[in-house]
Amino acid sequence: MKCFETPNASYTRPLGNIKEMTKNQEKSDKQYAAYMARKYFSGQISKYQILDGFPDYVNNPKIELLYKRILEKPKRGWLFGVSKEKYQEYILKSYEIIEELEADN
Repeated sequence: MKCFETPNASYTRPLGNIKEMTKNQEKSDKQYAAYMARKYFSGQISKYQILDGFPDYVNNPKIELLYKRILEKPKRGWLFGVSKEKYQEYILKSYEIIEELEADN
């Protein structure tokens, strides 16, 4: 065990738990990102709601990729949007990423 000192107190905490806490946080972030993305793509929450609550993706490229896909979601439609096939392809790829995040847990 190692002793940590802060200005107001000192306490002892095993260093091994920090790595375990980090793993648990990564797992939680993956689950939450997948959950929020599913809600977004099903129309239950807005783009702004998901972006406000999206987990930190600095250390996880899959979460970052999903975040970028949410930011760059194409518009559907015949005038200024993408074709139905392109949109379907985008959605399928997005759900593949969501499933990968869920499987990593």
